[in-house]
Amino acid sequence: MRKRRPSSPNSPRSGRVLGVAGIAMIAIAVFGVVFVMANRPSPVTTAAEPASAAPATSLAELPASKAPTPMVNEHSRAPDDGPDDEPEAGNEPPSRAPSPSPTPTEVSTQPRAPSQGTPPRPEQKQPPITESNLPAAADLAWRAAGEWQEEPASDATGDRPPSVCVPSMTVLANPDTLLRRDYLLPGVGRSTAITVDYATEAEAEAAYTELGRSVRECPALLRQQGYVQPSPVAVQPVPLPEGIVSEHLRLEYQFRKAKPTTESIGLLRAGNRLLMISMVTPAADTSWAKDPSGEPQDHPMLRTLPAAAARLIG
Repeated sequence: MRKRRPSSPNSPRSGRVLGVAGIAMIAIAVFGVVFVMANRPSPVTTAAEPASAAPATSLAELPASKAPTPMVNEHSRAPDDGPDDEPEAGNEPPSRAPSPSPTPTEVSTQPRAPSQGTPPRPEQKQPPITESNLPAAADLAWRAAGEWQEEPASDATGDRPPSVCVPSMTVLANPDTLLRRDYLLPGVGRSTAITVDYATEAEAEAAYTELGRSVRECPALLRQQGYVQPSPVAVQPVPLPEGIVSEHLRLEYQFRKAKPTTESIGLLRAGNRLLMISMVTPAADTSWAKDPSGEPQDHPMLRTLPAAAARLIG
């Protein structure tokens, strides 16, 4: 039996088969191109309609998930929904109707009127001092009331320094008014009161400070003048009503062969007024230490200053 050999690719039969397949593939490709061209969208020849042309939709018609989110800033931020921010029942803030915004015609261009508040009142200067502001003889204390007497004014009393620690009135720095009164404690000692006023409280305060400095430095001055071993100055603040500054200064001295002397000086300042009282008595006389009934009592200057302060501010 005769065997049949497979066709060779170069045989005429195989050539016919390849030709048919090629034509089919070309037809399919052409058909695909025609199909794509037929379904290609037409070019846009008109401008797109503006977004505003779409029918408006009210926010109330939109579901909550599509409603626009409001802008939030530091003035419009709502409080957190935490439990601490929720108002208690019955304490909800009352609703307020929005106030209309002012129109340009409501804006005033006139300057703002000054405040109607009461302006602060300027500091009023006290009237000038008079002799009624000096202590009376009954105001001065010793062992019992009424032991001091007023000494009549004379050239001798006017020229006498009010204290060995204040030899000149220049320490008072030119006050507006200066008044003086002298007193006697018969058989015991003497006293002098000087009261002054100034234009301002600052001037009175400066004079008060300078006067106190002069008394504190008095021992050095007395040694230069020949006094024998003057003691240091003992200083004691004196509590008085508010607005009054006061202190008691005390020292002992002896002039050459004279008997030792005690001098007590009281200083007062109230506003623009100043008062100085000096009491000069023998150092050995301490009869003031007990009242007539035998009860202990304070130093005479400590009992004199409250009454003198009442006179100064009266």
